[in-house]
Amino acid sequence: MPPAHFHSFVSDYARSEAPPQETGYGVESSDLESEKEDDPANPAANAARRTKAARNWKLYAEFNGQLAIAAIPDNARGFKHWKDVVRADVAACSKGGSKAYSWILRVEDNNIPDDTLKVSKRKWEPLDAKIRAALLKVATGEIRTMFELLTEEEHVRHRRQISGAYMLRMVYRRFQTKNSLSQFYDYADLNKVTLKSDAHLEAFLQEWRLKLNGLERPEVLPPAARLEMFVRQLRGSALLKYDMEVYKRLEEPDPSRAYDTLVRNVERIIREQRNLRVQSQLGQGGQSPPALPAPAGTVCRFYTAGTCQKGDRCDMVHDEAAKKAHAAAVRNGTADAGKGGGRDGGKGAASGGAPSAKGGGKGQPAAKAAAGPNGRRTNTKGGNEKSHLPCYANHEGKCKDKDGTTCRLCHRLLTPDEVTLFQAWKTKSAGRAASPGAPASGVCPEFLKGTCALGALCAMEHPEGPSKNQVRKAAKAAAKAAAGP
Repeated sequence: MPPAHFHSFVSDYARSEAPPQETGYGVESSDLESEKEDDPANPAANAARRTKAARNWKLYAEFNGQLAIAAIPDNARGFKHWKDVVRADVAACSKGGSKAYSWILRVEDNNIPDDTLKVSKRKWEPLDAKIRAALLKVATGEIRTMFELLTEEEHVRHRRQISGAYMLRMVYRRFQTKNSLSQFYDYADLNKVTLKSDAHLEAFLQEWRLKLNGLERPEVLPPAARLEMFVRQLRGSALLKYDMEVYKRLEEPDPSRAYDTLVRNVERIIREQRNLRVQSQLGQGGQSPPALPAPAGTVCRFYTAGTCQKGDRCDMVHDEAAKKAHAAAVRNGTADAGKGGGRDGGKGAASGGAPSAKGGGKGQPAAKAAAGPNGRRTNTKGGNEKSHLPCYANHEGKCKDKDGTTCRLCHRLLTPDEVTLFQAWKTKSAGRAASPGAPASGVCPEFLKGTCALGALCAMEHPEGPSKNQVRKAAKAAAKAAAGP
């Protein structure tokens, strides 16, 4: 028999000090061999057994590299992913492989007491030490303070280092719910999962499965209730409208099979959305429809700011005078360098501007102006005199603003350069393919605000109020009716 207080070289603690053996976590032949007592009558068998145990344990002291644990999350939402990463990193670091993975699962088992993890078996000590060192490096704030207190307690009471597995268990305790080592959900959490739109279909299914798989007591949720909750979210989906109609007519008696069918339909829609997104990123699939043409006479605010990349292909007017005036305004600090026109791409007043054709500044000669089309005199009434951009619709006599209330562009004579630019734009615009988009309809919201710059060229309705003569006649008629015969 071995002498009293004999300790095997494969164990750090006596049999009476060892914690109870857990079933299902790393129970291997080397553990069983170390528990056997030496047989004094068979020294050769004792030596063979110890040699076999030492050879098996050598694997657990070898590693594939340094163990680095990611920073402990500050928010509980990131804990589940962090725990998955820790499992994978520990299993990848140790050459024990699946055995190391099974060993680290002990930390997540709520049936194993916390105190049992304070003492690690000798063969797992190298891996446990790496976990301890990695956690101490990433710990911050309250978790760091907790580790300092636990380390000091182990040192004072037992004269040993704190176990890395026990430290990891304490981190799990900080993020647990419902007195467990996992973040479980209940019926109310699953009921909060909502489908906002078809664009969020994949995110909805992922969150639904996360909450469903995380139920602490899944047997409480009957299949019929699960199906009803899932159907309630899919009723508003336009992409699943046909599938929902089929589901209503099918009348599947088995709720589990009906639920699985709906989930497969949702997965099919998600795959189709993902395929279209990938094709779009690769430049495949159908071409995007052409944009609607710019309204006639629209000044290109990108060219005015010097950033237009279309060049001759641009269907808007490239006004050199407006470009020079904008550059001067930028130098004076009265305009933004990145904005070459008014709101909505040059429909409103520009920051910079062209020299007015109504007359030069003080001591400057008036700018030469060109007559209207076919020698017609251009009307200079209405518009916004403070705008530096000309109204090309007024140049053609199509602008209806005569009192300066609706058009925000300047009603002035065009310079010869502006006429040349406008004619070139008309020629190029005439050969441009028509857009497949339907024209806008209804009352023009910009007209109601008094900011529509298109005038007669606007495709939307501009409801005109009664004229002054109509108002005057209506007033006379009312006064005559009130005076009586």
